[in-house]
Amino acid sequence: MLNTKLLTAFLCMPLTFILNSYDVQASSESENSAKKKSSVKQEFHDLDPRNTHLSLGLIAYDNGDLKITSNGGFSNSYGNGEYQNLQVFGAEYNTQSERARFRGVNFDERFGGVYVDLVLQDVMNIYTVGYMIPLQAINSKLLFFPSINYTHVDFDTKAAASKVIEHKGDGDSIVIDGVEVSRDTLANIIKDLGLDGHDTSSLGTFNLYSLMPWNTTHYSLAQITAGSSYSGFDMEMVNVYLQQGMRTKVGEQVVLVYLEVEYTDITIQSEEISDTSIGFGVNFKF
Repeated sequence: MLNTKLLTAFLCMPLTFILNSYDVQASSESENSAKKKSSVKQEFHDLDPRNTHLSLGLIAYDNGDLKITSNGGFSNSYGNGEYQNLQVFGAEYNTQSERARFRGVNFDERFGGVYVDLVLQDVMNIYTVGYMIPLQAINSKLLFFPSINYTHVDFDTKAAASKVIEHKGDGDSIVIDGVEVSRDTLANIIKDLGLDGHDTSSLGTFNLYSLMPWNTTHYSLAQITAGSSYSGFDMEMVNVYLQQGMRTKVGEQVVLVYLEVEYTDITIQSEEISDTSIGFGVNFKF
Protein backbone atom coordinates (compact mmCIF):
# COMPACT_ATOMS: atom_id res chain seq x y z
CA MET A 1 0.00 0.00 0.00
CA LEU A 2 1.12 3.22 -0.61
CA ASN A 3 0.81 3.91 3.06
CA THR A 4 4.21 2.50 3.78
CA LYS A 5 3.96 3.22 7.49
CA LEU A 6 0.72 1.37 7.65
CA LEU A 7 1.71 -1.62 5.58
CA THR A 8 4.78 -2.27 7.62
CA ALA A 9 3.06 -1.50 10.81
CA PHE A 10 0.48 -4.11 9.95
CA LEU A 11 2.96 -6.62 8.78
CA CYS A 12 4.69 -5.92 11.88
CA MET A 13 1.59 -6.08 13.94
CA PRO A 14 2.67 -9.70 15.32
CA LEU A 15 5.29 -7.99 17.23
CA THR A 16 2.79 -6.39 19.42
CA PHE A 17 1.80 -9.74 20.85
CA ILE A 18 4.11 -12.16 22.68
CA LEU A 19 3.97 -15.29 24.73
CA ASN A 20 5.96 -15.99 27.85
CA SER A 21 8.00 -19.19 28.06
CA TYR A 22 7.98 -21.45 31.09
CA ASP A 23 10.57 -23.86 32.45
CA VAL A 24 9.65 -27.52 32.50
CA GLN A 25 9.87 -28.92 35.98
CA ALA A 26 11.17 -32.40 36.54
CA SER A 27 9.22 -33.37 39.63
CA SER A 28 5.44 -33.65 39.86
CA GLU A 29 5.53 -31.25 42.80
CA SER A 30 7.15 -28.58 40.63
CA GLU A 31 4.61 -29.21 37.86
CA ASN A 32 1.72 -28.67 40.26
CA SER A 33 3.35 -25.47 41.45
CA ALA A 34 3.68 -24.26 37.88
CA LYS A 35 -0.03 -24.92 37.27
CA LYS A 36 -0.96 -22.85 40.28
CA LYS A 37 1.18 -20.00 39.03
CA SER A 38 -0.55 -20.18 35.64
CA SER A 39 -3.84 -19.24 37.28
CA VAL A 40 -2.28 -16.14 38.80
CA LYS A 41 -2.39 -13.02 36.63
CA GLN A 42 1.11 -11.94 35.67
CA GLU A 43 2.13 -8.33 35.37
CA PHE A 44 3.87 -7.41 32.12
CA HIS A 45 5.68 -4.27 31.04
CA ASP A 46 3.40 -1.62 29.53
CA LEU A 47 4.98 -2.23 26.10
CA ASP A 48 4.90 -6.00 26.40
CA PRO A 49 2.34 -7.21 23.82
CA ARG A 50 0.93 -9.63 26.39
CA ASN A 51 -0.26 -6.77 28.59
CA THR A 52 -4.05 -7.04 28.87
CA HIS A 53 -4.66 -3.78 30.75
CA LEU A 54 -6.91 -1.23 29.09
CA SER A 55 -5.08 1.67 27.43
CA LEU A 56 -6.08 4.70 25.39
CA GLY A 57 -3.56 6.71 23.38
CA LEU A 58 -3.01 9.55 20.95
CA ILE A 59 -0.07 10.00 18.57
CA ALA A 60 0.71 13.16 16.56
CA TYR A 61 2.87 12.82 13.43
CA ASP A 62 5.06 15.31 11.63
CA ASN A 63 2.78 15.17 8.55
CA GLY A 64 -0.18 16.41 10.60
CA ASP A 65 -1.91 13.07 11.03
CA LEU A 66 -3.35 11.98 14.38
CA LYS A 67 -3.79 8.36 15.47
CA ILE A 68 -6.19 7.25 18.20
CA THR A 69 -5.39 3.88 19.80
CA SER A 70 -7.06 1.53 22.26
CA ASN A 71 -5.98 -1.86 23.64
CA GLY A 72 -7.19 -4.33 26.23
CA GLY A 73 -7.89 -7.97 26.87
CA PHE A 74 -8.47 -10.91 29.17
CA SER A 75 -6.40 -13.59 30.87
CA ASN A 76 -7.00 -17.30 31.54
CA SER A 77 -10.41 -17.37 29.87
CA TYR A 78 -10.11 -21.13 29.30
CA GLY A 79 -8.10 -24.10 30.58
CA ASN A 80 -9.33 -24.02 34.21
CA GLY A 81 -6.08 -22.35 35.28
CA GLU A 82 -3.90 -25.31 34.25
CA TYR A 83 -1.93 -23.17 31.80
CA GLN A 84 -1.72 -19.48 31.09
CA ASN A 85 -3.56 -17.98 28.15
CA LEU A 86 -4.10 -14.35 27.18
CA GLN A 87 -6.47 -12.68 24.73
CA VAL A 88 -5.49 -9.17 23.61
CA PHE A 89 -7.42 -6.88 21.26
CA GLY A 90 -6.61 -3.51 19.72
CA ALA A 91 -8.09 -0.85 17.45
CA GLU A 92 -6.58 2.22 15.78
CA TYR A 93 -7.89 5.07 13.64
CA ASN A 94 -5.93 7.73 11.74
CA THR A 95 -8.01 10.88 11.47
CA GLN A 96 -6.28 12.34 8.39
CA SER A 97 -5.59 9.25 6.28
CA GLU A 98 -8.85 7.64 7.51
CA ARG A 99 -7.18 4.30 8.10
CA ALA A 100 -8.82 1.80 10.44
CA ARG A 101 -7.01 -1.15 11.99
CA PHE A 102 -8.33 -4.05 14.10
CA ARG A 103 -6.34 -6.89 15.63
CA GLY A 104 -6.70 -9.79 18.02
CA VAL A 105 -4.31 -12.37 19.44
CA ASN A 106 -4.44 -15.46 21.61
CA PHE A 107 -1.37 -16.36 23.65
CA ASP A 108 -1.09 -19.85 25.02
CA GLU A 109 1.91 -21.03 27.02
CA ARG A 110 1.66 -24.47 25.42
CA PHE A 111 2.33 -23.38 21.83
CA GLY A 112 2.88 -19.62 21.50
CA GLY A 113 0.87 -16.76 20.09
CA VAL A 114 -1.46 -16.71 17.07
CA TYR A 115 -3.00 -13.47 15.81
CA VAL A 116 -4.99 -11.74 13.06
CA ASP A 117 -4.56 -8.13 11.91
CA LEU A 118 -6.86 -6.17 9.57
CA VAL A 119 -6.02 -2.81 7.98
CA LEU A 120 -8.71 -1.01 5.97
CA GLN A 121 -7.83 1.96 3.74
CA ASP A 122 -8.89 3.74 0.54
CA VAL A 123 -6.46 2.10 -1.88
CA MET A 124 -4.93 -0.91 -0.17
CA ASN A 125 -6.34 -3.31 2.40
CA ILE A 126 -4.03 -5.60 4.36
CA TYR A 127 -4.89 -8.88 6.10
CA THR A 128 -2.26 -10.59 8.26
CA VAL A 129 -2.00 -13.79 10.30
CA GLY A 130 1.13 -14.74 12.24
CA TYR A 131 2.90 -16.80 14.87
CA MET A 132 5.54 -15.70 17.38
CA ILE A 133 7.78 -17.04 20.14
CA PRO A 134 9.45 -15.24 23.09
CA LEU A 135 13.14 -15.09 23.93
CA GLN A 136 14.84 -13.47 26.90
CA ALA A 137 18.54 -12.81 27.31
CA ILE A 138 20.10 -14.72 30.20
CA ASN A 139 20.57 -12.57 33.32
CA SER A 140 19.05 -9.58 31.52
CA LYS A 141 15.73 -7.77 31.15
CA LEU A 142 16.17 -7.64 27.37
CA LEU A 143 13.31 -9.34 25.52
CA PHE A 144 13.27 -10.53 21.90
CA PHE A 145 10.15 -11.54 19.99
CA PRO A 146 10.80 -13.06 16.57
CA SER A 147 7.75 -13.80 14.45
CA ILE A 148 6.82 -15.15 11.03
CA ASN A 149 3.74 -13.90 9.19
CA TYR A 150 1.57 -14.28 6.12
CA THR A 151 0.08 -11.11 4.65
CA HIS A 152 -2.49 -10.74 1.89
CA VAL A 153 -2.58 -7.33 0.17
CA ASP A 154 -5.55 -6.14 -1.90
CA PHE A 155 -4.69 -3.16 -4.13
CA ASP A 156 -7.64 -1.28 -5.64
CA THR A 157 -6.34 0.16 -8.92
CA LYS A 158 -9.63 1.92 -9.69
CA ALA A 159 -9.50 3.80 -6.39
CA ALA A 160 -5.85 4.70 -7.07
CA ALA A 161 -6.70 5.91 -10.57
CA SER A 162 -9.50 8.06 -9.13
CA LYS A 163 -6.96 9.69 -6.82
CA VAL A 164 -4.72 10.50 -9.79
CA ILE A 165 -7.62 12.12 -11.67
CA GLU A 166 -8.91 13.89 -8.56
CA HIS A 167 -5.54 15.54 -7.90
CA LYS A 168 -4.69 16.32 -11.51
CA GLY A 169 -2.84 19.61 -11.69
CA ASP A 170 -2.26 19.74 -7.91
CA GLY A 171 1.49 19.20 -8.24
CA ASP A 172 3.90 16.34 -8.69
CA SER A 173 2.75 14.28 -5.69
CA ILE A 174 -0.43 12.78 -4.25
CA VAL A 175 -1.23 11.73 -0.71
CA ILE A 176 -2.48 8.13 -0.71
CA ASP A 177 -3.53 6.54 2.59
CA GLY A 178 -1.50 9.13 4.49
CA VAL A 179 1.73 8.83 2.46
CA GLU A 180 2.95 11.30 -0.17
CA VAL A 181 3.61 9.51 -3.45
CA SER A 182 4.87 10.76 -6.80
CA ARG A 183 2.07 10.94 -9.41
CA ASP A 184 4.39 9.24 -11.92
CA THR A 185 5.16 6.43 -9.48
CA LEU A 186 1.47 5.83 -8.78
CA ALA A 187 0.61 6.00 -12.48
CA ASN A 188 3.28 3.42 -13.31
CA ILE A 189 2.00 1.06 -10.61
CA ILE A 190 -1.55 1.38 -11.96
CA LYS A 191 -0.27 0.77 -15.51
CA ASP A 192 1.57 -2.40 -14.43
CA LEU A 193 -1.35 -3.76 -12.41
CA GLY A 194 -4.08 -2.78 -14.86
CA LEU A 195 -7.51 -1.27 -14.22
CA ASP A 196 -9.40 -4.43 -13.30
CA GLY A 197 -10.24 -2.89 -9.95
CA HIS A 198 -8.40 -5.21 -7.58
CA ASP A 199 -5.04 -6.94 -7.65
CA THR A 200 -3.52 -9.00 -4.87
CA SER A 201 -0.18 -10.07 -3.48
CA SER A 202 0.85 -12.67 -0.90
CA LEU A 203 3.89 -11.92 1.24
CA GLY A 204 6.00 -13.76 3.76
CA THR A 205 7.61 -11.54 6.38
CA PHE A 206 9.93 -11.87 9.35
CA ASN A 207 9.79 -9.50 12.33
CA LEU A 208 12.11 -9.01 15.26
CA TYR A 209 10.70 -6.94 18.12
CA SER A 210 12.97 -6.13 21.05
CA LEU A 211 12.14 -4.39 24.31
CA MET A 212 14.60 -3.17 26.93
CA PRO A 213 13.11 -1.88 30.23
CA TRP A 214 16.08 0.04 31.64
CA ASN A 215 14.31 0.60 34.94
CA THR A 216 10.79 1.14 36.25
CA THR A 217 10.35 4.35 34.25
CA HIS A 218 12.47 4.34 31.05
CA TYR A 219 12.48 1.86 28.18
CA SER A 220 13.72 1.44 24.60
CA LEU A 221 11.95 -0.42 21.83
CA ALA A 222 13.27 -1.46 18.40
CA GLN A 223 11.58 -3.34 15.59
CA ILE A 224 12.91 -4.57 12.26
CA THR A 225 10.70 -6.06 9.55
CA ALA A 226 11.54 -7.49 6.13
CA GLY A 227 9.49 -9.39 3.59
CA SER A 228 8.76 -10.06 -0.05
CA SER A 229 5.95 -11.47 -2.16
CA TYR A 230 5.89 -15.02 -3.47
CA SER A 231 2.70 -14.74 -5.54
CA GLY A 232 0.58 -11.98 -7.05
CA PHE A 233 2.12 -8.63 -7.92
CA ASP A 234 5.74 -8.04 -6.92
CA MET A 235 6.31 -6.36 -3.56
CA GLU A 236 9.29 -6.04 -1.26
CA MET A 237 9.58 -4.12 1.98
CA VAL A 238 11.97 -3.18 4.79
CA ASN A 239 10.97 -1.28 7.92
CA VAL A 240 12.93 0.02 10.91
CA TYR A 241 11.06 1.39 13.93
CA LEU A 242 12.53 2.94 17.09
CA GLN A 243 10.75 4.20 20.20
CA GLN A 244 12.12 5.82 23.34
CA GLY A 245 9.74 6.47 26.21
CA MET A 246 9.14 6.85 29.89
CA ARG A 247 6.43 5.92 32.39
CA THR A 248 5.12 8.74 34.53
CA LYS A 249 1.97 9.92 36.29
CA VAL A 250 -0.47 12.79 35.83
CA GLY A 251 -2.08 12.98 39.22
CA GLU A 252 -2.84 9.32 39.96
CA GLN A 253 -3.11 8.35 36.29
CA VAL A 254 -0.28 6.27 34.78
CA VAL A 255 0.84 7.71 31.44
CA LEU A 256 3.44 6.66 28.86
CA VAL A 257 5.14 9.50 27.00
CA TYR A 258 7.32 8.60 24.03
CA LEU A 259 9.02 9.64 20.80
CA GLU A 260 9.03 7.33 17.78
CA VAL A 261 10.94 7.33 14.48
CA GLU A 262 10.12 5.03 11.56
CA TYR A 263 11.72 4.43 8.17
CA THR A 264 10.10 2.31 5.48
CA ASP A 265 11.13 1.34 1.98
CA ILE A 266 8.65 -0.52 -0.23
CA THR A 267 8.93 -1.61 -3.86
CA ILE A 268 5.79 -2.41 -5.85
CA GLN A 269 6.24 -3.63 -9.43
CA SER A 270 9.79 -2.14 -9.51
CA GLU A 271 8.46 1.24 -8.30
CA GLU A 272 10.13 2.30 -5.04
CA ILE A 273 8.39 4.26 -2.30
CA SER A 274 10.22 5.39 0.82
CA ASP A 275 8.89 7.21 3.85
CA THR A 276 10.22 8.55 7.15
CA SER A 277 7.96 9.65 9.99
CA ILE A 278 8.40 11.11 13.44
CA GLY A 279 5.69 10.88 16.07
CA PHE A 280 5.06 12.00 19.62
CA GLY A 281 2.62 9.98 21.66
CA VAL A 282 0.91 9.66 25.02
CA ASN A 283 -0.75 6.48 26.28
CA PHE A 284 -3.04 6.35 29.32
CA LYS A 285 -2.94 3.04 31.19
CA PHE A 286 -5.88 1.81 33.26
